[in-house]
Order: sequence, then C-alpha cells, then structure tokens
Amino acid sequence: MKRALLTLSTLMVTTALGQLTAQEQQFETVMTPAFSPITWERLVDAGQEPENWLMYSGTLDSQRYSLLDDITDDITLPKFRLA
Repeated sequence: MKRALLTLSTLMVTTALGQLTAQEQQFETVMTPAFSPITWERLVDAGQEPENWLMYSGTLDSQRYSLLDDITDDITLPKFRLA
C-alpha cells in the first residue's frame, strides 16, 4: 500500500512538473513589447513624461496633476430615474 502511494505521488509530481515545463515552452516564442526601464532619473523627471504615469501620485511631489490636454470635465452622464 505504501509503495502504491509512493508511486502515485511520484507520478503526480512528475506530471505536474511536466505541465509547468510545457507551459514555459509555450510562451518562449511570444514577443514582448519594447519598453523603457524605469530608472531613478525617469522617476525624478516624471513631469517630463505626462503620458507615462510612472508612480502612484504621478510625480515625486505627489501633486497628482496631469499636463495632458485630453483630460476634460465635460463628462455627460445618463439621467437616472427611480423605477
């Protein structure tokens, strides 16, 4: 009985490892998009890249202000009524 359990557990571990390896091989051919690494210099000059929100508050001074022109406050919401 112990030998059967040992054989079964070894088979399960081998199968699981084989599946993990197969999953890794599946993604080897996927092209990753080009990106610029986030360096300390980029974080310090984050205000120069308003299209890239590099940290939680936008810039190191945490003003959460965006220089982008496309942000407007003229959002029209649908009129809701009680049913």
